[in-house]
Amino acid sequence: RNPETFDLTVKIGEKKFEVHKFLLAARSPTLNEMIKTNAKKDELEINDIKVEIFGKILNFIYVSLNS
Repeated sequence: RNPETFDLTVKIGEKKFEVHKFLLAARSPTLNEMIKTNAKKDELEINDIKVEIFGKILNFIYVSLNS
């Protein structure tokens, strides 16, 4: 992950994840729709998922790129 290119902060509770919009949108239709309809273009708040689960999703998205 390249911190210089992060363009979205996903906030779940008090936890914040710095991510790449294009990558999440390309790998998840649900996240793509959330990003497209989000009023704040640089922050996305998700309230219906546990932090641990979202962390595992991100890990899968980023790690599977290197496989």
